[in-house]
Amino acid sequence: VSCGECTDPMALLGLKPMPHNLPRRIDAEGMRELTNAAKRHGVRRIVAVTSASTGSPWSLPAIFLNAYHYGSIKYKWEGEQAIRESGLAYTIIRPYGLGPDAPRPESTQATLEEHTR
Repeated sequence: VSCGECTDPMALLGLKPMPHNLPRRIDAEGMRELTNAAKRHGVRRIVAVTSASTGSPWSLPAIFLNAYHYGSIKYKWEGEQAIRESGLAYTIIRPYGLGPDAPRPESTQATLEEHTR
């Protein structure tokens, strides 16, 4: 799981260390490495849970999340692209409202993208 921390101006200025679990490392680079390892080990389908905002990167929520959480939506998109480019069958789930103030389960929504190879 990539960092749930807010973007820290002090870290951006190099005055304190960046978190070790930045979205770039987990959601983009990590997903590419995971996808490559899956192919090497004969995995046939990848299922990934990303974010509803990933499908609309210029929406206000995505812009806010990118600014506030170290580019999280941008890097989730890059991770999704790694899956799409892998040649494996995949399912990408983009839920709405994960978090402590999320709606009740009966009203939760998600988008789903599937591709079979």
